[in-house]
Amino acid sequence: RRTCYIILVKIHMQMSGVLELPAFMHDLGIEHTSEERTRITGTIKTQPEDFLVKELDPTGHPAALGENIQAPPNQAPPTLPRKQEGPGKGNGRMDPSSVPALNTLVSQGRLDEIQSLAKRHTSEDLSSEEGISLGVIVSKEERGHIHIALRLAYPQLKSISAKNVSGETELCISADRDYWRLRDLLEHDEVIRLLRFVHTAQMSPSQSYLLPPDPSKDHRTKVHRLLDDIFGSKMVARTLTVEGRPKRRRVEAHPAGGEGEEATRIMMRFRKHTSKGTGKGDNSYLKFVMKKTNLEHQEAIQRLCSSLHIQPSQFSCAGIKDRRAITFQYMTARSVTMETMKSLDGECDLYPELQTGSYQYVPHPLRLGNLSGNEFVVTVRDVALATPVPGGGGVEGVVEAGAVRVRERGFVNYFGPQRFGYQGVLRGVLSPHVGLAMLKGDCMSAVKLLLYPELGEACDKSGDPVHAAKLYFQSTHDVSGTLERMPPSRRREGYILRALRRHGFTETGCQHSLMSIPHSLRLLYVHSLSSLLWNHLVSHRLQEYGERVVEGDLILRPSQEKTLRECVHVLTSLEASSGHYSIGDVVLPMVGTGTVFPGNRTAEKLQQMLSELGLTLDSFRLRHFGMHIAGSYRKMVACPRHMTWEWLDGRSLRLHFTLNPSCYATMLLGELSGGGVATHTVDQSDVDEEAEDNSQSD
Repeated sequence: RRTCYIILVKIHMQMSGVLELPAFMHDLGIEHTSEERTRITGTIKTQPEDFLVKELDPTGHPAALGENIQAPPNQAPPTLPRKQEGPGKGNGRMDPSSVPALNTLVSQGRLDEIQSLAKRHTSEDLSSEEGISLGVIVSKEERGHIHIALRLAYPQLKSISAKNVSGETELCISADRDYWRLRDLLEHDEVIRLLRFVHTAQMSPSQSYLLPPDPSKDHRTKVHRLLDDIFGSKMVARTLTVEGRPKRRRVEAHPAGGEGEEATRIMMRFRKHTSKGTGKGDNSYLKFVMKKTNLEHQEAIQRLCSSLHIQPSQFSCAGIKDRRAITFQYMTARSVTMETMKSLDGECDLYPELQTGSYQYVPHPLRLGNLSGNEFVVTVRDVALATPVPGGGGVEGVVEAGAVRVRERGFVNYFGPQRFGYQGVLRGVLSPHVGLAMLKGDCMSAVKLLLYPELGEACDKSGDPVHAAKLYFQSTHDVSGTLERMPPSRRREGYILRALRRHGFTETGCQHSLMSIPHSLRLLYVHSLSSLLWNHLVSHRLQEYGERVVEGDLILRPSQEKTLRECVHVLTSLEASSGHYSIGDVVLPMVGTGTVFPGNRTAEKLQQMLSELGLTLDSFRLRHFGMHIAGSYRKMVACPRHMTWEWLDGRSLRLHFTLNPSCYATMLLGELSGGGVATHTVDQSDVDEEAEDNSQSD
């Protein structure tokens, strides 16, 4: 049945033009249990109160809503630093008098060549030509002057500093391909003015540039997409209806014709880069505890943003928690005051699912992994034996023996199903599939996967608007129509579809749409693939060598003076047989650009999986997303701390325990029960939200 489903998914994806995947990508890799045992059945997450998670800070203190800690008298609360205006800032373009003229920087012969190149490039596309070399220019200041002077005089040309074969810095001038891309939609004079503004103006959000009135929506759409493609990293374009002349602070190329005239135009302005604090003890961050009940992480952040009128990027956390649970976690917010946060207490959009407290000012934001672990209180309902125990033993004795075994020996440190967007139903698309497409630079496939309808026996979707919208997109690729059909509560899909509507359903447009979703989600998609590879790798390692330490295994020897790569040690045969190390010391790599491979057959398995996926270690440097996955190492075995248990009644078991960061409580329960404990089946919309979460805490 499972094999038939995998074949169905592969055929369906290939026929739909989505990513082709190796068979192991449809398996979570969770195979090994330490020994055969009596299977125990039960259900978790029947209700949010059955799954309580409290984050532990680096000192081991659990997160709780408590007293506020005021800033010391000598430490002020956060403020938004203002950028100082320098000479010439705000005037829309650099004053040409502040830069030497081009004819004073190059010889007359070179100047004639530059003028000839500029004229020829204006009449025909010369972007394929090699250009002109000005020779070796040692002075960095002189090269900078030439760069600016050239852009002022001939915006259709560009200059590049590059090392020649002798290792000296040479300055080359060539035609700017962007000129002709813009000329396809705009007049020559307009392109020249636009390029001169972009390349010489100060990058201040107060400066903007107005294009001529344009009554054609289709033409404006094409212009928008082109401007975003060329200048999107530093500028943003928007459509405005301007009455009369624009405000004086705008740099205006074409003022509106007369008083009272209205014209639809495109305005470009530099992106606003908010202050991120100096990180030098300026207390520019507010740390607080966030309690959420049956609420997805991104939804909680969005509610806070809506109430505080700030951006999601101003929040940071040490880890993402489950939806179907009650969770307490530490958060930091940039440039938000304690008084502002306290004013949200009891606000209807937040309460009771979302509460905040325990405010204090801190100099640094939280980063992923800035915690010492998570404290769990898990209630398992309807506990029973799957099969009778020989000799007539009861369920209490079996549970007692299993709990003692897990407490003393630990469990295989698998990443749980929710890490991959798997919640007990066969959905077809998992988070690692999206991560693989991103690693391959196939942005269109990644977007198609994120908008892919669910498949399988548990996906009866009649009447579900989310499924209907995804089916509509798959059959039509009509972005606007899909956005109209997609419920507003689906924020991830909304981000993607709005970006596609703006940039177009092209490879470039799909890259923009992936950049529109939160950075933490993009990172989790890639990390989920590394996690899937790790699960398969640890299963192979245990099948190949069992639980004994062998030559070539990896261990970590932490040192503050060394990099992570330098802390990884490959065991020799003598070290492996010395008895100084146990299976609890062995680590396996989470793949990244700096991964150290084991020195045994485990490395061959990892190389084989990467080869099947068409990846190399360099693939984890995602330049098109500005992401670099360096890699890390994860212990094969996890051991709970402070583990206790009690029976609430004859069929409900409550467990108390603490796990290290990124260890999964569901894997502990799987080891204790022999895989018999299942997550309570929830509405599919809940499943999708939890899949998006990919919790690291559980």
